[in-house]
Amino acid sequence: MMFPPKSGRKAVRLRAAASIDELGHVYTMLMSAWIVEDDSRKDVPYSSTNWVKPFRQRLIAVTAQIHAGKQQMMLATWEGNIRGRWPKDEYFKLTEVQEEMIAVLSQVCDVEQM
Repeated sequence: MMFPPKSGRKAVRLRAAASIDELGHVYTMLMSAWIVEDDSRKDVPYSSTNWVKPFRQRLIAVTAQIHAGKQQMMLATWEGNIRGRWPKDEYFKLTEVQEEMIAVLSQVCDVEQM
């Protein structure tokens, strides 16, 4: 009863991996939209401004996922471990980098709208 069934630190690692994966998908979505605009093909789903709304929704979802990960990191720092010290500073730096990536991607989307 004293030990949680799942490690909070493992959950933080899995959430960080999932958010990095999702950021990659968001970036791929942006690049494919730009390539489609250059090709001007009509057989692809993200032509002209069709891509903006799904892109923003996905970006917001990643942002929420990263913020939830931050809260989970705060809880995981209090979890005891036999293996030694947990590198929480590295995970917080990773979160900061992910937030910077989101900021840059959102600015790119805003520039596209001008």
